[in-house]
Amino acid sequence: PFLRSWWLGAVADRRAFFLLVVDRDQLVGGLALERHRSLGVTVLRICASGPLCPDHVDLLAARGHEQAVGAAVRSWVCRPGRRVLDLSGVAQDSLLARTFGPTAVRPLDVAPWEALPASYHAYLARRSPGFRRTTHRDERRLAAAGIVAAGAPSDELDEALDAVAMLHARVPERAALMSQWQRLRRAVRAGVRRGEARCYVARDAGEIVAVTLTFTVAGRLC
Repeated sequence: PFLRSWWLGAVADRRAFFLLVVDRDQLVGGLALERHRSLGVTVLRICASGPLCPDHVDLLAARGHEQAVGAAVRSWVCRPGRRVLDLSGVAQDSLLARTFGPTAVRPLDVAPWEALPASYHAYLARRSPGFRRTTHRDERRLAAAGIVAAGAPSDELDEALDAVAMLHARVPERAALMSQWQRLRRAVRAGVRRGEARCYVARDAGEIVAVTLTFTVAGRLC
C-alpha cells in the first residue's frame, strides 16, 4: 500500500518530492522521497517515513527498464554535493539495494504472515482444535456482552476514524503516531475510496470500542 498513488498523494507534505525517470515522454520509473536537513547535510528519506512506518517500499521501474532506472537514480543521488540516503522501510531484496551496490542492511522489525484461504471457516478448519475452541468461546462471550463487529460503511468512516484518534490518544506511547494522524486519516479515506483500505469496528451499545484499519492491495491483507 505504501507505493500506491493514493497513499503517496495523501501523506506527501512540503518536504516530499517525486524523483521521476522518463524515456522521451514515457514514465519508466520513480522514487517517492522527502528532503530534510541535518547538520548542514541534505538527508533524503522515503516519503512519510517515521512514525507512519511505511514498509516494503522500493524504487519502482517498468518491466525491462530496471537497470536503466536504477542507473538514472544512482546518477542523480551521487551527483556533486553532500547528501545522505536513508532507506528505512525498504524491502529486504530491493531494487534500491541492487542499484547502490553493497550496503549496510539490518532488519528494523519482523512480523508474522500467512497465506489465507478463501473463507474464514476454511481458515478455522486449518487451525488446531484448541485454537478453534478458544475462538468460538470468545465469539460467544462477545455476543453475550452485546458487542457487535462489522465493517464500517462509508457514511460511518469519519466516526470510526474519530474513534481511532480517541483510542490512541489515551496511550502515551502513541504520541508520535498521533502527531501524524491527519496524514494517516487522509490516506485511509483515499484508500477506502479506491477499494484498497477497509475499516472494521466493534460496538458496545452503539459506542465504538475497537477499530481495525486494514489495507488490501495486490491480494494481500495488511
